[in-house]
Amino acid sequence: MDRHERHHARPRSLWSPPACHRAIEQRPRSPVPLPEFRTGSAGQQKAVWQRQAACSKTSWRASPETSMPSPYDAREALVLNKTEETATNWSSPLPPALRPWIRMAIQRRAVAPPKLYRIFPNMNCEIFINCGEHFANARCGEPLYPLPLASVFGPKTRSYDHATGARSDWFLLQLTPLGVRDLLGCPLAALVDADHDLTAVAPGAAVLAERIAGASQFATRLRIVEAWAMARLDGAAIGSRHSALSRVHAVMLNRPRTSVGAIAAQLGIGARQLRTIMRDEFGISPKALLGHARFEHAWATLFHTGSISQASALFADQAHLTRAFRRYAHLTPNQYRRLKTSGDAIRNGVDRGLAERMGIALY
Repeated sequence: MDRHERHHARPRSLWSPPACHRAIEQRPRSPVPLPEFRTGSAGQQKAVWQRQAACSKTSWRASPETSMPSPYDAREALVLNKTEETATNWSSPLPPALRPWIRMAIQRRAVAPPKLYRIFPNMNCEIFINCGEHFANARCGEPLYPLPLASVFGPKTRSYDHATGARSDWFLLQLTPLGVRDLLGCPLAALVDADHDLTAVAPGAAVLAERIAGASQFATRLRIVEAWAMARLDGAAIGSRHSALSRVHAVMLNRPRTSVGAIAAQLGIGARQLRTIMRDEFGISPKALLGHARFEHAWATLFHTGSISQASALFADQAHLTRAFRRYAHLTPNQYRRLKTSGDAIRNGVDRGLAERMGIALY
């Protein structure tokens, strides 16, 4: 049996294989058009949303900015560095009916000296609306490029850099893998380690970016997102394939210390089939995703508690944790903790300027 015959002899996945998961063979920095995935109807799901909206007195239609009460009005003002920066942050989950597709919405505004950040690897896919001065690259050490009005940040398996000008103003949506398929029309695997112009990935989203940029209030922006998501999901397939995708993602992230075989058994599939699903839909292996999940748990725990011993709970020992930090963040857990206790408020990365002033080399 030759290589091609072995490929076609593979067992079928939980669902039929995606038609265009190799749409982006090369992932350049410039925008690359992606195929649309649209089959079936979601009318029943939309009816559920409409009933929930009626019960909660929430308008599902984007409305002009007003001072009316809203679940998105919560705001937290933070002084991140008393000598340099005062920022205002907003964050909110989406209504329960949309959370299978959109995990969280975040907004930040700050006026401060330009800064350069090293961002840790993450498995998020994010729609980033740039209303200020922002620059990024897909991998640390590469040249920075100015971000367009709206970008899609794919999951990153390596650290990358993000720079801000004197005015930082952005709005961000964190999508689930299901949200990437149904709202952007492509598998998550097509976006790994790459950034794209939102209008190249989902041409119909150009109006979304313009309307969000034109609105100043966080609550208004969330209502705009709701209306856009409903319109996009109206023609999306809601079926067993998507249900399985959501279940795989949830189990993988909630069991970061579990073996790949045990996770496959919990899902009722074989380990080989799980690897096929991960390759086609996520673009990385199950082992790699579990490693990223453990590292994310580690830096989040260290940020909140300052305890290296607690941060190493999902690792064999503290030496194992240190190796993970060096691999993913290019610094040690102790260096990360020193930065956070010295005024570096970014959670999922480090302030490169502060690190340089403290003599911490980020190789």
